[in-house]
Amino acid sequence: MSFTINKTASVTNLSKRLKEAPHLITQQVQKIINESVIAIENNARARAPLGKTGKLKGSIYSTPYNMNAGAKVGSSVFYSPFVEFGTGPSFQIPVYRNLSMNQLEGYAQTFKRNNGNVVNLPHRPFLFNSASEELYKMVTKIKKIKI
Repeated sequence: MSFTINKTASVTNLSKRLKEAPHLITQQVQKIINESVIAIENNARARAPLGKTGKLKGSIYSTPYNMNAGAKVGSSVFYSPFVEFGTGPSFQIPVYRNLSMNQLEGYAQTFKRNNGNVVNLPHRPFLFNSASEELYKMVTKIKKIKI
């Protein structure tokens, strides 16, 4: 009994797929990242408090993935971190399962007081909780990529 592999067809096909793999994986990862960025933006906008003007909801934006700059989701109004984390005694940094809490705490602490005045706004998270939830889903999708 013997087993023969058609060397030319099998090796050529495998070689071609391996050469194309980095490009195909990169494309799939970029697509997943961009879909996740849009989902974070939409979820953050849905969670953001309406306020008197709706300006916060309207200020939430995203930029697609770029090899040099990554992807971004944010808010263009200066007061969005004060809404996210609260101020004064109501200041709170929720624990986000999929984010680096060490980096986030340092960032959030800069917004605890507004120009030295304690305003005492309750925290109303909308952006970082949306990111935390979606990042887990994004990583799960990326792990399932096959060549």
